[in-house]
Amino acid sequence: MIARLILILALMVGIQTFIPTSALAQTGTGTGTGTGTGPAGGPTPPGGSCDWSAYKNSIWQTESGSASYGALAPNSSAAGKYQFLVATWNSVASSCPNYAMCPHRSQAFLTNPICWQVQECAMDALSASNYQLAQNSSACQSIVGKVINSPRYGSCTVTWSGILAAYHLRGPIACNGPASGNAGPPDANGTTPADYMCRHGGLPIPNNCTPPPGTVGTGIGVVNATLPQLIAQGITQVGPINPLAEWWIAGLEFMAEQFTANMMAQVQAFGMMLDAKHQLETQRLLQERMAQAHKDYQPSEQMCTFGTFAIDLASTQRQAEVTKIAVANEILQREVGAGDSKGQTALADVLSRFSHFRRNFCNPEDNGGGLRLVCPTAAPKAQQNLDINYTQVLDQPLSLQM
Repeated sequence: MIARLILILALMVGIQTFIPTSALAQTGTGTGTGTGTGPAGGPTPPGGSCDWSAYKNSIWQTESGSASYGALAPNSSAAGKYQFLVATWNSVASSCPNYAMCPHRSQAFLTNPICWQVQECAMDALSASNYQLAQNSSACQSIVGKVINSPRYGSCTVTWSGILAAYHLRGPIACNGPASGNAGPPDANGTTPADYMCRHGGLPIPNNCTPPPGTVGTGIGVVNATLPQLIAQGITQVGPINPLAEWWIAGLEFMAEQFTANMMAQVQAFGMMLDAKHQLETQRLLQERMAQAHKDYQPSEQMCTFGTFAIDLASTQRQAEVTKIAVANEILQREVGAGDSKGQTALADVLSRFSHFRRNFCNPEDNGGGLRLVCPTAAPKAQQNLDINYTQVLDQPLSLQM
């Protein structure tokens, strides 16, 4: 990939190309030599043609001055060397190379040399379009060569360069005021079309000037000349000594900046995915630990039930062991007919225990009232069912009455 890029750049270095004004003019320093003395209302055919350099240089000084390409209007959307409005910029610059990388009022528009070239190209296109509109305007045709009065500059003779300047200021209505005998409607800064007609009049423009024979035009360098001018003078190839440094370095720098920004965005996105991965893993680990702790340490219902039997587990265990031995011994004596728990006969033992139950523990409402025939008289309330209540009779009272 690197080798292929180097090969392409090497080929670029060896290329020499025609350079029209729309591609390379940046400073507009040419002054032109035309006098604008042809017939009023029409161009002067002899002698070839001039470019827009002198006219653009004059507009530049009025519109932006020293701020040049980076100028921003304080009270409108106008921006750049020639103070393009956003609608005008999008209309006339769209046909220029590299237009897409130069949005109106963007940082690139104001500071990138490539976008400066686009501004020059757009001004060429706007000037050519306005010239065509002015040529077809009866109001403009009617005032060429006439003397008008400007509120700021006094009286002057109207020329096509002045009309173009007025068009740059106010658009298609530029000639209506002077054609009606007034200065025309002012802009937000109080400047009228008549002011621009006088301020920028008498300048050479394409098809309305007479450059000296054998030259591109005094003050019009090769870089600022139009392609027809170069061909007319026998100049077939032009270009900088080092095309790579003067044409391509800015573009390559911009490309490297874009690559860097894109890589940083990719790294940031990758880092966000890693952060999300670690966060999800951590959350899952915490959830697992919480589930395990809940399983290991959460008190069960059985523990709560068991805890109601006694406050002291050690004493309860000892009491249970003693009781178990006593009850087992009593049951054994009754079965073998030994000890003091046995009646004289088996029947006497049963009747004795039954009588004791009826007298001391019987509750007639037990078994759904089934004991009413057995217990005509209920035992005292505090003693009912004590014969089967182990914890209350032999052990300890419950700590929780459940």
